[in-house]
Amino acid sequence: MADTQASSFKEEIEWLKKVIDFQFFHSFNQRPPNKGSNVIQAKVVNDILPPELEGVDAYAKFLHESALSFDERLLLILALVNHIDPVFLPAIFYNQGQHSKVEQRRPTLRQNLLFGGTTGTNPNWFIPTGLTFLFVRGGKDYGERMEAQQVFAQSNVLSEKGVILLEPHLKGEPTLSGRLTVMESYIELFTLGYMINQELNSLKYPKNRH
Repeated sequence: MADTQASSFKEEIEWLKKVIDFQFFHSFNQRPPNKGSNVIQAKVVNDILPPELEGVDAYAKFLHESALSFDERLLLILALVNHIDPVFLPAIFYNQGQHSKVEQRRPTLRQNLLFGGTTGTNPNWFIPTGLTFLFVRGGKDYGERMEAQQVFAQSNVLSEKGVILLEPHLKGEPTLSGRLTVMESYIELFTLGYMINQELNSLKYPKNRH
């Protein structure tokens, strides 16, 4: 089970990386490091299709049963990725997308504001916010960003089941500047395959630890 779980997350995070590469390319003309990437050929972000996960792990099963939209699935992996690979987002957003070149200069203030995100108690963290999702989904395009915002306004599986929470923003700050957090029960389910705190008894996932 652990092998299929790791495989599912690897494919999903690679997809997230391609989507972010697409936005860096179209927003800042920054070409992705992988020359064979289909990012440059993509006309719109939805051309970068998510992987068809074939695993039997809880995360893949959740995706299959929930039939998430492109935006919902992107939001889920963005909110979840720090719990799987805490280096992933800092390496990208603190180094202008150069995932392997930590010596690259830091983003400008304007870019930092565009990316959203916060650090939390550890200044090295990059904790995604609603604004981070707007950039990942819509880049600098106002129309795409407004469309992306609909995922927070409309009822969907993630909101109905309480999978993801957009924390309240501080008074006077952008409405989507709150952190994206995943309910602990779902973090346990997706990463361990079961829930330690079995708060969601309605879920059809096996509760055993084998």
